[in-house]
Amino acid sequence: MERVTQESLRPADVVALLAVHVQPGSWTFSRLGELLGVSTSRVHDSLKRCAHADLYEPAGRRVRTRNLEVFLVNGVRFAFPATVGAAALGIPTGAFGPPLKDVLSAGGLPYVWAHVGPDSVNGQTVTPLHPNVPQVALREPLLYELLALVDSLRLGGSRERTAAEEELKQRLRGG
Repeated sequence: MERVTQESLRPADVVALLAVHVQPGSWTFSRLGELLGVSTSRVHDSLKRCAHADLYEPAGRRVRTRNLEVFLVNGVRFAFPATVGAAALGIPTGAFGPPLKDVLSAGGLPYVWAHVGPDSVNGQTVTPLHPNVPQVALREPLLYELLALVDSLRLGGSRERTAAEEELKQRLRGG
């Protein structure tokens, strides 16, 4: 009997897919690898898993935005729950990062991806979808916004998730 293995999505696949979304038509596997700080083969494998999950269309080299939207809004917090850790310096995420920081007035210690740099703030650490997310966020502002919105879906209460859902839909649909 032939053994069949199930290729499940990984958290880094979401990062790769969002990177494709912010660079429609102008990306190569090599450039995505450089942006994400991973090998070209890792990007290829990520997008292959995304295609298997019907989140990416290889022939058109495009994100299936409606399917991605449904997955992020309804499933990302269950598939890839956020882990909140100790206080440290980092880059704001969730409701404390762009674009929600300008929409919501979140109080308390901000959520951050651990990273020491000139713009670091003290906050409660959140494990990012991939260890390279802080560096990626600093290099690509549009991707940073999407990743912070995804963290709002993973971390936030009803108010934050609702705001993140609206912002995410607008950005994924190109509005």
